[in-house]
Amino acid sequence: MSNATGNAGPGRSHRVALGVGAGVLVVALAGALVLLLGKSLPPAEEITDRETAIEVLAGTDLSQLPEAEKIKYAEKMLELRPWEPKGEPKPGLSEEQQRQLDNNIKGLFAAKKREDMNRYAAMPKAEQAVYLDQVINKLVAGKQVASKKKAGGKQAGKDEAAAKAWIDNWMQTTGAEERARTLEYKRALVERMEQRGIKWP
Repeated sequence: MSNATGNAGPGRSHRVALGVGAGVLVVALAGALVLLLGKSLPPAEEITDRETAIEVLAGTDLSQLPEAEKIKYAEKMLELRPWEPKGEPKPGLSEEQQRQLDNNIKGLFAAKKREDMNRYAAMPKAEQAVYLDQVINKLVAGKQVASKKKAGGKQAGKDEAAAKAWIDNWMQTTGAEERARTLEYKRALVERMEQRGIKWP
């Protein structure tokens, strides 16, 4: 009887020790996550200037954020436009930081695009037309601003190369269902442009 009790004791102690160790590890990981998201990453609504936006994009990996948080950051970046001038590295950033910034921008806007696709798909037909008109108006306004900034056609060629590289990457990294939904949305957008007499390259 005493031998059985003696043999069981160390086993229980070992299991308890393992449980405590695992608990400490979980707490440590949770603490690290809080530290990363709490101190290093300000809430999207607290980012008020391009310098802070660049610092966040270049210094933090945002790929693990929940989808809703990515959309908040994407909307803030659309307001501050920290990627401009387009295609040019930001002064003071290392190659790794510039790569992190570029990856974050791609990831944030991919999340925003998914949200836009889902919202468009859920709309009644009449509301879809209104939504497409809003998107087209923004595209036309953005194109007019971009056209004023281009000089001698050099920027146009750079933009076309960047667009082709983005499309190639998108085709390789996007699932079939999302590609189909996006292409259907683009088709509807082009048809609406044609109805309004708008030509798009």
